[in-house]
Amino acid sequence: MTPGDALATMSSSMAPHFRLLATTIGAWLSDQDFDARPECQAAVDMTHHDWDDTWGEATVELVMDAIPRLAHVADHLHAYAAIAADQHATFSGATTLRALLVGLGSTYWQYELTVDTKERVRRYYALRLKSLAEEQNLVAPPGLSGGEEVVSQLAATVDTIHESGRRAGFAWELRTSRFGAPVGQLDTAAPGDQALITGLVESPGGSPHVGATLFRLLSSVAHAQPHGMKFFMHETDEVGPNGGELVFIGLDPVWVTMLHTTTVAAVQRTVTRMCRYLGWDEGEWNRIALPALMEARRWPTG
Repeated sequence: MTPGDALATMSSSMAPHFRLLATTIGAWLSDQDFDARPECQAAVDMTHHDWDDTWGEATVELVMDAIPRLAHVADHLHAYAAIAADQHATFSGATTLRALLVGLGSTYWQYELTVDTKERVRRYYALRLKSLAEEQNLVAPPGLSGGEEVVSQLAATVDTIHESGRRAGFAWELRTSRFGAPVGQLDTAAPGDQALITGLVESPGGSPHVGATLFRLLSSVAHAQPHGMKFFMHETDEVGPNGGELVFIGLDPVWVTMLHTTTVAAVQRTVTRMCRYLGWDEGEWNRIALPALMEARRWPTG
């Protein structure tokens, strides 16, 4: 079996699993009847109004933020399933996985169950402040119609979070950014993308540095850097029609196995946490997710 044959077989076997994971998450997003599940952590969080202030109902917004975050995950899983099934798509799979894993890492970090409600509220606003700074950068270029007004509105939102957070007992710091708008933070800043992925994919007793290695590989492809492309080029010992050696373009099967296994494990771990937080059926989720993990792990890793 050639590398191309192996990759096609591995990808075609995984694509239906990725689609099923995505469809399951998408179907559950409309289930927001927390009154029917008063014991779940989301329902408990929403009973705490200690942090309601001019920034809004902090705990309600915390819980509702799970919906767009999980929709982002489902959307990118659908995209990755399509890429896995398309023999002409090679580099784009890594680009999609980077976005997917950052989305999963953000969700996994925000809804940590071993911290208290106040800390989850702080994490929600940490990610919100990071996003607000980037949004200001998007609309700030001179000459952009309505840009100044939007920047003013976004800055006012940051001020509201600052004042409400201070009353809630959080320390405030406004850090200068190299990339534009300053980034506000409550106590500590939200983790960067690499840290979010590392916190999700690395487990006690597991291989160290896998998170950083994975992030570097995916980022190198997303940024079209030459060293990232090297991982996709393999000698074939065949001579091309005009001389020279033919090169097979595609990830080595060992890398594909690692990416598939890591991705499914990250989805399974994150949505399991969300089942516990939102009160969704964890048993049903595992009946869907574990076969995907077993399929990913059955392929050779060396």
